[in-house]
Amino acid sequence: MGYEEFKIKDLRVAKIVQNAKKFGEIRLQNEALVKELLSLKQISLDKQERDEIERIFVNLMKIEEEVQLSS
Repeated sequence: MGYEEFKIKDLRVAKIVQNAKKFGEIRLQNEALVKELLSLKQISLDKQERDEIERIFVNLMKIEEEVQLSS
């Protein structure tokens, strides 16, 4: 067991990773990725920008589903 096992972890990161495992969300099981996402500087987006980002993510999820179904 290395020193890393005893380091105090960010509880937000631990909770997100734990829930990601519970719900089978592979991308958010990566602790380093979650830490990076939580450390990003907050930016302000207007409604139109948020709607566009939502549209992009919805389309990416649809593409992912279609790829999985075609495999």
